[in-house]
Amino acid sequence: MTSGVTLDDIKGNAPDDQKQMCIGVLDFYSSLKDHFAYSVGQRLKLLEVSVGPMINKKSQAIVVCEISLEDDMLNLLGTLHGGCTAYLIDVCSSIAIAIAPQGVNNPEEWWGKVSVSQALNVLYHAPARSGTTLRIVSETIVLGGRAGTVRCEVSTFISGIE
Repeated sequence: MTSGVTLDDIKGNAPDDQKQMCIGVLDFYSSLKDHFAYSVGQRLKLLEVSVGPMINKKSQAIVVCEISLEDDMLNLLGTLHGGCTAYLIDVCSSIAIAIAPQGVNNPEEWWGKVSVSQALNVLYHAPARSGTTLRIVSETIVLGGRAGTVRCEVSTFISGIE
């Protein structure tokens, strides 16, 4: 395991086999030495995995990851590069879709498939600088037979403040 995360480290209500699947996905991305964002994938840490119908929420899966913003993730202005933002969103939202149950009426039927991003709509509110911890929260919104929609928020994280 390259992520250094164990099942005991991951919060959330997902069963251990679903958490293990998430660890496996991150380990896969961090094993691609000759591919884009290899060093970024190695540092991405899984914090939480929750699944099923949520109280007062339509979501069926929530995945929370974290990473420290380092120099290999920056643009020429010293802030998080847009391409790196897209990479983080792509990886983390794909995990949420892969582990989400098909719906409230069929919670036992998991997607469990490899997904491909068809479109990313990214809104930037403020730049993130080197040394900042980024928290990436991916939450499934709608899942159909062939497509799913995930909201993914990338924000700076300050320990002790939620």
